[in-house]
Amino acid sequence: MRRISPPGYLSPGYLLIESPGKDLTASNSLQVIKDVAQALQNLPSVSRVDYYAAPSGQLMGLAAQVRGIGDELGQGALTHISELQTTSSVVQGLVVQYPGIVQSPNFQPIAASLTAISTLAKQLSTSNQATSAATIAQLQNATYSLAGYLKSLAGEFNLTANTPFTNSLMQTYFSTDRSTARINIALSTGPYEPETVNNLAHIRQVISNSLGTSSLKGSSYYIGGQSAIRTDIMNTSESDFGIVVGVAIAGVLIVIIILLRSLVAPLYMVATVLLNYGATLGITSWLFTHVSNQTGMIYMLPIFIFIILVALGADYNIFLVSRIREETNGRPLKEAISQAVASTGGVITSCGIILAGTFATLIVTPLQMVMQIGTAIVIGVIVDTFVVRALLVPSIATLVGRWSWWPSRLSRRVKTESTKM
Repeated sequence: MRRISPPGYLSPGYLLIESPGKDLTASNSLQVIKDVAQALQNLPSVSRVDYYAAPSGQLMGLAAQVRGIGDELGQGALTHISELQTTSSVVQGLVVQYPGIVQSPNFQPIAASLTAISTLAKQLSTSNQATSAATIAQLQNATYSLAGYLKSLAGEFNLTANTPFTNSLMQTYFSTDRSTARINIALSTGPYEPETVNNLAHIRQVISNSLGTSSLKGSSYYIGGQSAIRTDIMNTSESDFGIVVGVAIAGVLIVIIILLRSLVAPLYMVATVLLNYGATLGITSWLFTHVSNQTGMIYMLPIFIFIILVALGADYNIFLVSRIREETNGRPLKEAISQAVASTGGVITSCGIILAGTFATLIVTPLQMVMQIGTAIVIGVIVDTFVVRALLVPSIATLVGRWSWWPSRLSRRVKTESTKM
């Protein structure tokens, strides 16, 4: 059966613990790093944690298991010899993960012991009763030697020895001045899955709690990798979205107030722009998640289409309402609105169709991000052109009446003209 790795294996992250002025290879600091790594490994959102001593526990367990098999051999029990193959698989896996392990003074003896055990096991299966006792004795000695080398290799991973392999571990998992330690983290979710954002927040909290109650309290820590980068971008985007909305709306509102010399009309003009944005976001989200069965919208889509639709909607509204204001100078309000819609309808509609058609070309692209942006803008432009500008704004202007131009003089003049009719 093919083994499928968790999505996080394709883009693993890493944790850097920084404590300037301290030696993180000291025994108390090494224990803190182990505790942090164990706390991370216990999280269901973390599939694998790799640090300087990650295999040491497994190697100690194997050493105890191999020695137990040797003890059984001394009693004549041969039932667990096949379990030694597990040791061979583990050692082969360590070579892939830690290439520097070939420099270990214990690695070659381990390989030699495994080869000797395999050879003696085959001889034992074909030997007679006279020679089997000697073969079992040799097999027992080989297992004891293997157990000892495995235990020594675990000591190297724990940095209790000074060998070329321990030096390679130091270079991989510690900075040159030993003030920074590295822990590699593979999440159970991919960097683009929605759950990753919440998982990273929980991981940061666990790290903070672990360091805050240890001898490394006050140390800085940083999480890197694609998942962390995307999470930080999304968090920054969400926190800045309110600022962008506020600044954009305030800027547009001030410009329209100055242009129309009114306080009421700019308010419902901006309100219709926001209504169009909400409708566009809702329709787009429905299309992507329910119709297309996509996992969701890209994180930058809301703020991107907000800026586009606010700029576009404000322009179309200014074209229409400023024309209504001009027509109101010589006509009754309802007639002025009708004339303004008729005069600007062809131009605004043509602009909307051309703009929607231009962005519609982005829908055919295979890139999900570009396709979603193009789809959202097309929907927003169509709604703004044929619903907001053609129906909603004229209807609101008719209902509000002369108050659209309050507090300018035009609001009073419209009232006088209405009274004379």
